[in-house]
Amino acid sequence: MKGRDSGETRSADEIYIPESSRFLKADYSEEPGREIIKEIREFVANGGEPHLWRGHTHNRPPSDARVKYLDDFSLSDERRRLKRWAVCPVCHPSTRHYGKRPGMIAWFPDEGIIRLIGPDCFKTLNATGHKEAEEELQRRKKRDREIDFLLQSHAKFVGILRSLTASHAVASALDTFGKDLRDAVYNRADIDLWRFVRAGFLNVKQEYDDLRPSRTGEAIIVKAEREVQYGTLRGHNLLNPRLKNLEPRFEAPKQALNHYLRDSSWTERVERLNDAQREALYNDMSTVLKTARELIDTVKTLKEFLLPVNIATLRAWGQKPEAPVSIYARLRGGALRIGPAEDRAFAVAIPQDMDRDIPEYPR
Repeated sequence: MKGRDSGETRSADEIYIPESSRFLKADYSEEPGREIIKEIREFVANGGEPHLWRGHTHNRPPSDARVKYLDDFSLSDERRRLKRWAVCPVCHPSTRHYGKRPGMIAWFPDEGIIRLIGPDCFKTLNATGHKEAEEELQRRKKRDREIDFLLQSHAKFVGILRSLTASHAVASALDTFGKDLRDAVYNRADIDLWRFVRAGFLNVKQEYDDLRPSRTGEAIIVKAEREVQYGTLRGHNLLNPRLKNLEPRFEAPKQALNHYLRDSSWTERVERLNDAQREALYNDMSTVLKTARELIDTVKTLKEFLLPVNIATLRAWGQKPEAPVSIYARLRGGALRIGPAEDRAFAVAIPQDMDRDIPEYPR
C-alpha cells in the first residue's frame, strides 16, 4: 500500500510477530481513558515496538469497522534517525512501514480492541471512516487545546494584570517624557536625529581605500566612505516623531482581565461552554493576552532609552567627528539634558513613574 507515509525507507525483510501480539485482546468495550493513551505514547516514545505494547491486537480489522482515533503517537528520536519503522496490522503486518509521521491509536468499539496503526493505513479499508475519525480527532484536539489555554491562562491573570498595571503608569510617564524629548530635539535644538537612529543603530562614516578600474583598465586605489555600526540605541522609538501615546491603549485589556478575574467559577464555566462559545472565548482571551504582553514589552523597551549606558553611548556617538549629526546627552538631576552641544543642551524632566519597576509577567 502506498499511502502518504509510503515515501519512507524501510526494510523488505519480514520481522517476527509473536503470538502475544496477534492474540485478540477485546478488553476495551468502553472507550480507553487518558491513562491508556499516556501509557502507549510513553511506551513507543521510549523505543518500544508499537506491536509489542501489551494491549495491541495485531490483526486486520474488518473493512466496515467503526474506528475512533484516540490520539497519535511518535516513534523515538533514535528509531526515526535509524529509520527503524513500525509494522502496521492493517497493511504491512510483518514488514516495517510507518513512523516518519505519527501513527494512530485506533480504538475499534465494536470489537473492543486497540490497534496501533499507520497514519493513513485504515484509509485503504474504509476511506470514509478514516476521514471521519481523523476530523473528529482534530476537533477533539482543538477543544483540548482551547480548554487547557483557558484554564492555564486564567491562573496567570493576576500576574499579568499586576505587570500591566505597573506598565500603565510607566506608559503615562513615557508619553509625557517622549513628547517633551521630541520637542527638545526636533523643535528647540533643531536636530534631525530620527533619520539617523530609526533602525536602532548608531552609524559613523569610515574612510577606506577602494580598488577601482581606471580608464586605461588598470586598477587604482581611491579614497571612499562607508557607514559602519558604532553601537545600538535601546528604546530608540521614543525619538520617533510619529509615535502615538501608549496610555489610552491600556484601559481595554485591563478591564477585560479584571472581568475574567471576577469569575469565581471559571473552571465550571469553561467546561459548560459549547464549541462555538469556547472558541469565541478562546479568541477573545488570546487577543487580550497578546495585547497585554505587547504593551508591557513595548513599555519595557522604551524605558531602556534612559539607561545610563544607553545615554552614554548616544553622547559618545554624537560627539565623534565621523557621526552624521552632533548631539550631546547626559542624565543630571532628574532630567535629561540634550542638544547639539553641552552648552546648548535643553533639560527634559523625567517623571517619577519612569523609575517604577515592572514585574515580570507569566509567559
